[in-house]
Amino acid sequence: MERQPPLGFSDHRSGRETGRILYPVLSRRSGGLSLGVNLFPDAKRCSFDCPYCEVFPFEGAKPFVVADLVAALDAFASDWTEELGPVRDISLSGNGEPSLSPFLEPVLEACAQARRAHPEALGPAKLVIITNSTGFMRPGSCEVLERYAREEGLEIWAKLDAGGEERFRAMSGTALDFAGIVAGLRAFAVRTPLVIQTMLCRLDGEAPATADLDDYARLLSGLVAGGGRITQLHLYTQARPAPAGRTGALDNEDLLAAAGRIVSALCPAAPELVVRVFGQTGELAFPEGAPRPGGNAPVGNKGGTSW
Repeated sequence: MERQPPLGFSDHRSGRETGRILYPVLSRRSGGLSLGVNLFPDAKRCSFDCPYCEVFPFEGAKPFVVADLVAALDAFASDWTEELGPVRDISLSGNGEPSLSPFLEPVLEACAQARRAHPEALGPAKLVIITNSTGFMRPGSCEVLERYAREEGLEIWAKLDAGGEERFRAMSGTALDFAGIVAGLRAFAVRTPLVIQTMLCRLDGEAPATADLDDYARLLSGLVAGGGRITQLHLYTQARPAPAGRTGALDNEDLLAAAGRIVSALCPAAPELVVRVFGQTGELAFPEGAPRPGGNAPVGNKGGTSW
């Protein structure tokens, strides 16, 4: 088993698309050093085909092996020093949808055990999964995520990019059952807390329409009103180029304006919801006088690379 070099920060493509299964990055949303776990080092495997996805075509490496992840976590921990700063999280993401992997449960267990085996380097790190929410329609995936959330503090960052069918199809690149995905997300959120993550970007030159933002706010308000345990809302824009070339980042002013419209509609239903907004280079603060949901504050990571 070849030991991969564990250190050396990079953007996501130069880590995961060279076949690495563990890649350190500086994350906007984590606020520092994050270890990405790539469950698909050999090819992209995803239930979505998002136009903003930054996974470029790449040469396939060997398929995922849990033992390789364990070795990579051990290697990282042995080379870690305080000068690198604390590891904020170990995050399952990579070249596809992690809930599709047959290794989901053993990977979460390997990460949890690595935290216990290396308390100085990895002990403080949260476990995170970044998911497109299609796994909430599969009972087996839900059972695994719920158990690790309960027993290991796993944070589930769940995608919700639209409030209606048309926008969903445009942003996901699929004809999957939007109502079914929302129903699965709603049922999961009632049982287990999660973070909602939403991409706000230009698509074919157009920023999100106000009607799309209003539909989204109504849907999210309904999730909260129905007992959904939404702990945070992450509104972010595109940070890296996408191979399709159809999408682009919102500038900070437009991003904050879109976020403000969403927050204004959300505040009556979810006054305590923590809403965080991420531009291309870091976290943004809401302007003075703008609606401020509970706990919102600029945390910013001073220009790091992002998820």
